[in-house]
Amino acid sequence: MSESLDSNIQKIALVTGASRGIGLAIVKELISLGYHVIGLCRHPEKTSFQHDRFKLYAIDLTNEKSLLKLPDLISEWDKISLLVSNAGVGYFAPIEEMKIEQIVELTKIQMLAPILLTKLLTRQMKEKKGRMIFIGSVSGENISPWGNVYGANKAGLHHFVREIYSELRKYEVGIHLLIPDIVKSDFYESLSFSPDDDLRAFLEPEDVAKLVNLILTTKENVQIMEVKIAPKLFKIKRRGSKAGL
Repeated sequence: MSESLDSNIQKIALVTGASRGIGLAIVKELISLGYHVIGLCRHPEKTSFQHDRFKLYAIDLTNEKSLLKLPDLISEWDKISLLVSNAGVGYFAPIEEMKIEQIVELTKIQMLAPILLTKLLTRQMKEKKGRMIFIGSVSGENISPWGNVYGANKAGLHHFVREIYSELRKYEVGIHLLIPDIVKSDFYESLSFSPDDDLRAFLEPEDVAKLVNLILTTKENVQIMEVKIAPKLFKIKRRGSKAGL
C-alpha cells in the first residue's frame, strides 16, 4: 500500500468498484474536483490508472467481515466525507437456472455491502454533513427478461436509498441515487447480451461520472436526490449478433 494521504486534506472519498467502468470514471472525475480517493475493488492489478491522490485496496465486498474491518485498515477512514457505492455484478438467467452462489454474490455486492458501508459511515457523515451517492439501475425500476435477482437487488437498493434520504435529510447529509440505463462497459463481458454498436443506444461511464460532478458542484441549498439517465435509443444485441434487438 502507498503512504497515508495528507491528514490535512478534507475532501476524501470512498468509491467501491473503483478499478474500471463507471467506478473508475467517477474516480477520475472526483480527482478533477480536488478529492483524494480511496478505491475498493477485488483486483487492483487489473487497472493501470495511477494518481498521487488515488489509493486502491483489494477488498472482496462479498465478505462482510472484511468490510467491517475497513475502519481499522484505512488510516483515513474518519476523514471520509463522500461515499460512492458503485460496485456491481450482473447475472441474468431464468430463476431455475441461476446458481446459488450467483444469487448470494449479487445480493451481497448490490445490497448488503452498500448497507454495511452506510452503517459504518453514517455517524461521521452527520458530523461532516457529508454525502453518499449510490449507483442504481433502470433494472430496479422496470421488469426485464431474466432480470429477476439483479433487478430485485437494485430495486431494494433504490428503496434503501429513499429511506435513508428521509432519515438523514434533517442532519444535512446529502443522499443521492443515480439510475442509469445501459452503459457500455465490461459489465457485459460475460453476459449473453451487450449494448448495440449504435452510438445512440448506450451511455458511456463518463456520462454517469459527469452527473456525480453535477451533484457535487450544485449550489449548497439544492440537493439532487434522484436522477435517471438513459441513451436516446433502446437497442441491445445478443452475443454473436450484428443486429440490434
